[in-house]
Amino acid sequence: MENQTTLFGKIQKSALLFGLIGLAASAYGFMTNHDQFAQSYLLSYMYWLALAGGSLGILMLHHMVNGRWGFVIQRPLEAGARTFPLMILLFVPIAFSIHELYEWSHLDVVAHDHILQMKQAYLNETSFLIRAAVYLIVFAVLGAVISKWSNKHDTDEDAKLVDKIRVLAAPGILIFVLITSVMAIDWMMSLEPHWFSSIYGVVFMVGQGLATFAFMSIIAAYMSKREPFKGVTTAQQFHDLGNLMFAFTILWTYMSFSQYIIIWSGNLPEETVWYMQRSNMGGQNWLNVTYVIVAVNFVIPFLLMLFRNNKRNPDRLKLIAFWILVGRAVEYYWLIAPTFRKSATDFHWLDAATFVGVGGIWLAVFFSLLKKRPLIVKHDPRFSKFAAGGNAGHH
Repeated sequence: MENQTTLFGKIQKSALLFGLIGLAASAYGFMTNHDQFAQSYLLSYMYWLALAGGSLGILMLHHMVNGRWGFVIQRPLEAGARTFPLMILLFVPIAFSIHELYEWSHLDVVAHDHILQMKQAYLNETSFLIRAAVYLIVFAVLGAVISKWSNKHDTDEDAKLVDKIRVLAAPGILIFVLITSVMAIDWMMSLEPHWFSSIYGVVFMVGQGLATFAFMSIIAAYMSKREPFKGVTTAQQFHDLGNLMFAFTILWTYMSFSQYIIIWSGNLPEETVWYMQRSNMGGQNWLNVTYVIVAVNFVIPFLLMLFRNNKRNPDRLKLIAFWILVGRAVEYYWLIAPTFRKSATDFHWLDAATFVGVGGIWLAVFFSLLKKRPLIVKHDPRFSKFAAGGNAGHH
């Protein structure tokens, strides 16, 4: 069986090829149909950004709690957290598409809208771009510093580096929560600037965590069959990852339903309009998509992960994780597309082109970063006992 580096190299090359093709098609769309390109690109960017942001957040959480589940996925989390320089570059098309996406960027519209005038101090192009730069740069720095110290600890065996990472991770998590919440408001909620929800950012952040645990479970399942993880990873570690996916699935459902039930019970026009737009009153088939989201993102994963063996078996857990990632894509479509489209079936080829383009480049960079460092953390006293006891296998 081929080793990890060879496998990652093959995936990297394939992802890069598809990514370049997707970006080339997207560039054509940018020139010929900028409005449609902007909608499709934002949807794709936010989906893949969730994996980068989720990697950083979970990496800092892992260093705080020292859970054994982190032993398997620490290096993939570090690779994901180090993709933020790429996300800065990939944000450029959004910066050039503000007028195509955001109603508040049109001064003639703002001049005749009292609500937008009240929000203009915050929702304007200059502050939007400044905040975006701050968000992405802060995340890039956090990911780079934590990964650098972790890599240095592999060679220096300096126990103080572990403490330094933990000390940075504590305020880092608070910064992550704040920035991610405001980022969701800026880039997604402000697509419909008359509407607001106080927990929109939290729902977005929990969704990031769920997507990242699913992605990392897939990576861990593949790594467990090859050296150096073959014979080291245990069924219990996959059980832990499965439990975390299960917990985040329930948390996402709770937060999403809480947002809905609070707005439904308040029954205020400025709040209900967002949900009305995602029902059949807002256009064709959007209510059906809502039902699909409930089934795909909650009911089916919930039922599958009730069974212990599904979480302890890497192959089964991998399939559940794939399902969850598909569900996350459906939710992002439901969050963003109704702003611009009457029917849920109004797919455009740019939806696929931008998704493959952004995703292919992100995966290529991710696997390039992942294969550059040892996959097993060295000299870390927190994980030595798990590595030593790893011959339990997958049973």
